[in-house]
Amino acid sequence: MKHVTASEARKNWFALLDEAAKGEVIAIQRHDKKLILKLEKKKSAEPNYKSLIDFPDADDADVWAWEWKGPGKLLPKVRPKSRR
Repeated sequence: MKHVTASEARKNWFALLDEAAKGEVIAIQRHDKKLILKLEKKKSAEPNYKSLIDFPDADDADVWAWEWKGPGKLLPKVRPKSRR
């Protein structure tokens, strides 16, 4: 982390922006306050739904049912497999 005063930051603003764009974290100090300048990390464009939807026997999804047990209590209820 690089520390600079507010007056140094004003004189070298564009150089500090270039450093921050490359990943450097910069702390700008003015009186007793500190401003942190850092690159924001982007989240991936596509969410990972596999971690949200994970259930054993996913191949048997056509025989699943859900049972409502009250607010926040929607539970899977596995029906017996049909014999076709």
